[in-house]
Amino acid sequence: MISAITNEIAYGTDSNIIVADDVRGKYLNLGITQCNIFNPMITILNDANQSLAHATHQGKTSVVPAITGNRTYTLPTPIRGGQHYKLVYGGAAVEAQNVLISTGAGNSVFMKGGVAWMNSTDTVDNGEAVLSDGNSNELLTLVTPGAFEINLVSYSTTEWYVYGWVVSDSTPTMGD
Repeated sequence: MISAITNEIAYGTDSNIIVADDVRGKYLNLGITQCNIFNPMITILNDANQSLAHATHQGKTSVVPAITGNRTYTLPTPIRGGQHYKLVYGGAAVEAQNVLISTGAGNSVFMKGGVAWMNSTDTVDNGEAVLSDGNSNELLTLVTPGAFEINLVSYSTTEWYVYGWVVSDSTPTMGD
């Protein structure tokens, strides 16, 4: 069954999506299959150190669950520019543990950019930008986060651009 709404992208359970954008009200069948515009693909990461994989995690939202110890999530080596990884927190409470995001490459693949830190407990120190050094930082540590969204986009086979935000009572760090 396909549903359509005039002048809107429609979705349904069929393998096609129909768009009604013709002023005469005619429906245009675009024949798009397996589209996830309305239901983005997600993966749930493990409560364990984990290496991410291009086929499983690239282009999807990866949810970090509540964790029982410090956890390192290691990015794969980029194979080209434009690969995107998004990690979000899916726990129900502020973590007592740290979440580490690593390139795992011993300074041969590094991060550029930074994240916005929002302080969750101090009304005087509201937060700041936490930036990489742009030439060797390969490890982003989210210290006891309460919420976060971290995006990484490959620029080349040696550089990841990092951006996003983290809410915590402790400043995240970028290091080698």
